[in-house]
Amino acid sequence: MFALYQIISLVRRVAIAAAVAVAVPLLAHSDTLPSWNDTAPKAAVVGFVDRVTKAGSPDFVPEQERVAVFDNDGTLWVEPSSSSRPNSAGLRCPTPAA
Repeated sequence: MFALYQIISLVRRVAIAAAVAVAVPLLAHSDTLPSWNDTAPKAAVVGFVDRVTKAGSPDFVPEQERVAVFDNDGTLWVEPSSSSRPNSAGLRCPTPAA
């Protein structure tokens, strides 16, 4: 006869197995860029990544040559280079009039 702890253990194992059986297909079918709307820009980005990461593609880029750039919020914006900013070290403050 099963002891209470054996029944609880069996119920836990069945519950875990059921959760895994449900979660795995859901995780495997996750959408690429789920927070993006299904628009032409999303299709272009996904298509580009597919082309450059697929071995044998004419646009294939080997892993050691790939560069990933991440911005703080996922948008792409130009940051001015240091040469376009005024160089404060080379500027002099006007002397105050006496």
